[in-house]
This record gives sequence, structure tokens and C-alpha cells, in this order.
Amino acid sequence: MAEFLNAGILQKAIDAVPAINDRENDFDRIPRYSPANVHQGTLVAKIAEYSQVRSDTFTIRAFGSDDSGNGGPETEYYCEAIVQRRVDEVPSGSGHFGRKFEIVSFRWIPKPHEAL
Repeated sequence: MAEFLNAGILQKAIDAVPAINDRENDFDRIPRYSPANVHQGTLVAKIAEYSQVRSDTFTIRAFGSDDSGNGGPETEYYCEAIVQRRVDEVPSGSGHFGRKFEIVSFRWIPKPHEAL
């Protein structure tokens, strides 16, 4: 969380939208650090008690088939993976950071029943 805040991402987002701290135009701009000015600290003070670093867990189901080409029936395969997005950051090629994904479990599953 500290790295996120120290990177100034919220402040950069606020600065990217000039209308947030403008009253009408650049001549009537709300002075920085005045009580009416919105900055990163304003937002963090409001959301701090609700903020936490977290990871997400979700299920991915996949389907595949194999036609052996011998005129027999096509074989169908179904699998399910439980994946967790972790809090660990992983740098990407673009210089941004993403999250590490971990496969918690994997299993082959029987063909799901068709909906009625």
C-alpha cells in the first residue's frame, strides 16, 4: 500500500483531470493545499479505513476437443482451475506492474449437464 501511495498514482490521476480543481477556468484555479483543493491526501483520508491490500480467488473452466481424424467420435475435455491473484507485484514489459497469478488447484471435470 505504501508503494502505491508513494508512487503518487492518485495525485497523477487528479492532475490529469484539470476540472477537478478548477472552478471555471485556469484564472480561477483553486490554490493547491487550500481546503477546497482535492489532492491525494484528501482521497486517502476518506478511504483509508476501508482500504486494504488483497488478493482475489476465482474459478476458470475450460473446454477442449480432440478429433483424431479416424472418423470416430470427437473427444471432449473439461477442466477447472482455481486461480488466485496475489498481492505480489510483477513488472511487465511496459514498465507497469501487474499481479502474480497462482493456480491453487486444477482438476479434470466430467462433461457438464446441458441446460434444459
